[in-house]
Amino acid sequence: MVRIKNKKIILLNHDDIFNIFWNRYLIETSNLDRAQKLSKNYFYRYHIMFYLKFLIKELISIISLLKITFYLFLNYSKNHIPKNIFLYTHYHQINKENEKNEYLRTGLFPMVSLRNFNNHIYKFLYYQEFLYVIFKSFLIYPYLIKNLERACKIRNISFLNYVFFNNINLSSIIELNLLNITLKKIDNIESISCSSQFCPYLQLLSLFKVQNKKSKWILNLYQHGVYEIDRLKREYRKVYADNIFYKYSSSLKWLKLKYIFNKNCNFFRIEKINKENFIDLSKYTKGKLIAYASSGFFERDHIILRKLISIQERMKDLSIIYYPHPEFVDKANEITRRYSSIKVSKYQRYRKINLLITGYSSLGLDYINLDVNVLFIPFDDSICAFKDKSLNVLMDFNFLDQEVDKLII
Repeated sequence: MVRIKNKKIILLNHDDIFNIFWNRYLIETSNLDRAQKLSKNYFYRYHIMFYLKFLIKELISIISLLKITFYLFLNYSKNHIPKNIFLYTHYHQINKENEKNEYLRTGLFPMVSLRNFNNHIYKFLYYQEFLYVIFKSFLIYPYLIKNLERACKIRNISFLNYVFFNNINLSSIIELNLLNITLKKIDNIESISCSSQFCPYLQLLSLFKVQNKKSKWILNLYQHGVYEIDRLKREYRKVYADNIFYKYSSSLKWLKLKYIFNKNCNFFRIEKINKENFIDLSKYTKGKLIAYASSGFFERDHIILRKLISIQERMKDLSIIYYPHPEFVDKANEITRRYSSIKVSKYQRYRKINLLITGYSSLGLDYINLDVNVLFIPFDDSICAFKDKSLNVLMDFNFLDQEVDKLII
């Protein structure tokens, strides 16, 4: 038996896996319901995209596993374990509020680069530990899936939907087991931080803290965006956290009631908005400026943008800027091709604009802190921040012209 510090390696069981993926299941099935109500074509494309993603993720993750195995076999050396770790899967999740953090990636997707493997949390594993987790995860996977099917049946949930929409393939189980074992190995650290709100690895961090009460490290969660209330009125699985750093006071009540289960959690407001991240565009253009920030749903983006172009035809001095969602920047070129009068800004954000319009992007709340008028158009979505009556929330899209005329300054 392979051991870590004289402890047996114990992998996650089916109850752990079910609980870890529950919040993602709520998010993805909410997205599916949203897609169904947008259009049939979008609904079918959404389904196809998920099945393709399931296969592509597995393929890329297997390649990542092979690369890491080869690297650890040839290059392993004892790595210094930092005191404070910020964990992420994608770069846009990184929060640099605490300069003491060392930023380490987790997971196998997107593909792991061996050139940057020193920035990956798996680097703390020995070659034998790494191989053992892969081999044991492979052996137990059929039993785990069978027990997951039973768990879904008991809860009257579609097992296939739970597996496909959560991407619960073999690589997903392996990467969670690898992270779990790594956490046991680096247990003497001071803190782990992250900014992902509903992703599986955050649920694992929470589960680890609950199951390993002797672990002294602190779990810090940074608010990354707004919190969506489930469209089908289901409850999120609450998470453990020692400290929550929240960006928007409108989220605080929901965080305490619906998100955090331990009563001794500390809540800290992130006060500052870094204005240096926003360029003053008013020097370079005349007339009115409206920016539209995508929430990640292109069907809705097209609906809003077509309406804004009709307003632009009426207001000749109006310029429109499109901010793509961070996870879909590569698709922004489609907006450029279809709407020649719209400026697409993939990464840069601008201040001193006249109005920002969005579905429920957290960028809207950032702009409010910059004293810019913001109009939220959530369609049929419900966001905890919208309980704040001071926000401009337009539920009926047909009145967009009137709201723009009222808010644009």
